[in-house]
Amino acid sequence: NCHNGVQSPDLRSGKSYQALTRAGFLKLPGETSLFYIQITTQSDHIPRTTAAEKLKILYWINQGAINN
Repeated sequence: NCHNGVQSPDLRSGKSYQALTRAGFLKLPGETSLFYIQITTQSDHIPRTTAAEKLKILYWINQGAINN
């Protein structure tokens, strides 16, 4: 339900993968990915995302960000 489709990227279920890949939010290495940077450095994202979730996202990006 992140952003509720109001703000880019649209992270609603069924739309998030295309929104992240088409808008260039994902790139390798994952540490340089805009998506990863936003969830780890912006104060409004930090309390909502656990350390384990951040690592899972980083691993996912580094493994090629498969649409799964």
